[in-house]
Amino acid sequence: MREPRILQWVLQNRLVTEDGKRLEFSDHQFLVDPYLDVTPRQVVKKCAQVGWSVMEILKATWLAAHRGLHVAYCVDEETKLLARTGWLSYEELREGDEILTLNPRTRKSHWSVVQE
Repeated sequence: MREPRILQWVLQNRLVTEDGKRLEFSDHQFLVDPYLDVTPRQVVKKCAQVGWSVMEILKATWLAAHRGLHVAYCVDEETKLLARTGWLSYEELREGDEILTLNPRTRKSHWSVVQE
């Protein structure tokens, strides 16, 4: 079965904004490309509230359901992660590094290997 595209998924599930308004794209064409862009790293400059936070939450949920993403964390680029080799910034972090993570179910920390 083919996975639904994220725009179809949003519309089919009648998802709403934090204000309770149904999401639609006919009057918000400027959001279509960002919704379709699932590159892992994006930089956004915005001059007004355009629904970016809602979009990112929905994209993370869609990726979890359709692409096997299990956990999504939101941190800024200044956040340092504790690796076995010391504190690392996002820029210093490499695939295969082991970082200290928190299991949300058990609330216990453990070392996890960074994957792409």
